[in-house]
Amino acid sequence: MSKIKAMNVKRRNLSKQLKSIYNVILKKRMFSLILISLMLLTSSFLTILTASKMAKIIDSVTAGISMDKLIVDIFVYIAIVVFQNCISFYCGYCNSKLILKSINELKTFCLNKIFSRSGEFFSNNEYGELYTAIESDTSSFCGFIMSNIFSILYTVSLLAFYVTYLAILNWKLLLAIMAIQPLVLIFQLIFAPKIMKKSQQHRDNNVKYDSILQTIISNPVELIMSGMKEKSFKKLMKSINDTYDSGKSLSFVHSLSAHIIQFLSAFTTCLVIGLGGYFVLQGKMTIGVLVVFISSSDKLIKIIASISDLTFDFSEVKPIYKRLSNYLNYTSEDNEELVLSSDQNDIVFQNVDFSYDEGTEILRNVNCCFKTGKKYGIIGKTGEGKSTIIKLLFNLWKPSRGKILIGGKKIDHLDKNSISESIMYVSANPIMFNDTIYNNIVMNSTDINEERIYDMLRKLKLYDDITKLNDNIQSVIGDNGTTLSTGQRQRLAIARALLSDKQIIIMDEPTSSIDSETEKEVMKTIYNELSDKTLIIITHDEQILYNCDEILELRNRNLIHTDKEIADIIA
Repeated sequence: MSKIKAMNVKRRNLSKQLKSIYNVILKKRMFSLILISLMLLTSSFLTILTASKMAKIIDSVTAGISMDKLIVDIFVYIAIVVFQNCISFYCGYCNSKLILKSINELKTFCLNKIFSRSGEFFSNNEYGELYTAIESDTSSFCGFIMSNIFSILYTVSLLAFYVTYLAILNWKLLLAIMAIQPLVLIFQLIFAPKIMKKSQQHRDNNVKYDSILQTIISNPVELIMSGMKEKSFKKLMKSINDTYDSGKSLSFVHSLSAHIIQFLSAFTTCLVIGLGGYFVLQGKMTIGVLVVFISSSDKLIKIIASISDLTFDFSEVKPIYKRLSNYLNYTSEDNEELVLSSDQNDIVFQNVDFSYDEGTEILRNVNCCFKTGKKYGIIGKTGEGKSTIIKLLFNLWKPSRGKILIGGKKIDHLDKNSISESIMYVSANPIMFNDTIYNNIVMNSTDINEERIYDMLRKLKLYDDITKLNDNIQSVIGDNGTTLSTGQRQRLAIARALLSDKQIIIMDEPTSSIDSETEKEVMKTIYNELSDKTLIIITHDEQILYNCDEILELRNRNLIHTDKEIADIIA
């Protein structure tokens, strides 16, 4: 009974996944798909028509027909070829646009799904794997779907037209050609699993290489200063060699398979020339028809090989689909819009326990209330769970016991996007994009003019630093703000938060890389600018918490309250 239930669940998940794929890739483009399909059918018919016309021209030449009629036939042939190529060009152009649009939409779709997942998902998946899934797998998957929709249609219709036309011309010679085709299929079936296995191995090696390279490239200074450069490079070189070996092995099998198909194609051509020549000498077939058979025999083998290749292509894309289904299949449950107002956005932890895994307790029986518009400090030793509280607050992890409420609603019933729209986190090592200072500041806000930004920069003691740059706030700051110091990046992130419209601001060691004199001005600005908003500061430096309404200390996996009135609220 449980097996039947599991199968039903699997079928429902597959149905949801296929529906998601249909909605993202195909649904919006049905008219374009139908139009391209009709044009491809026309193109495949014109291919046969050009072959027929070529046979007629050759026979006209050998029969000594008048030059006027021959010229007319040649012009008609050229017109058909030009028309067919125009159709093929337009189909290819339209298909390329459809593929690019589908890839972009599928990437966006998967990214949204990824950012809806839990912290456990991110801890169990390597970033290199996620990067490859978004950047490479979406392209491969969309390319497979969109290309093969038309490829199957074009190939099958072309095969049907060719077989029908050649059967009309000489069915005996057609049978001789078709007798070779089972060999093509047999060799394809032999090589397909080998190619698939080696292709998967090569992809895994590429993913490992990408992951190591990203780690090295993103932390060059730390690697040099920590003395880990040599070991990291050895690890990278091993990954490069593994990728080279798997690529070489894959290339060998691919090449061997292709050359066997080429040999069968050449053998078929020889068979057609020999048997067809005999029919010509017997007067049972014209030279024009023989030429058509010679050119068609090679095309038939390629058509049948391409049909059998679909099995391999499907096998190759199957693991890609499984990886993407991790994102396609995810839906958040019981979501509702998070609505915060000035009197309804209290954050409450009620009897919250948390462990990352069994036996590793991080938080135990945490009870606290962050009231709207109040200022809170959280202190504690490293590893006591300060950052864990923030992860729970963003619903990245689920409490092992107890519940978390925002505005009276259970946090696991709220959509992660709506939580992010109301709460802003300022990291001690903030993310900066390789963009202008202006764009890095306003990315979380709307309708912020430059004057207001400059005013905030003055308050945060950044104005002089920024105006010394060639383009002021329009200066590009490099990858993750490499042209700025850590303290300058911290203050830019604070400016981003203070100029945003978020109701709850969480700051993690906001002044850890700022000198003491500047720190005073920065903290004064933070408290003044967020006077009517909820502020939570996580820090080791209690001196910057001078204006907090309450300071909470994490000790022995629990929060120690310094204000009994607030502790009583959740008792």
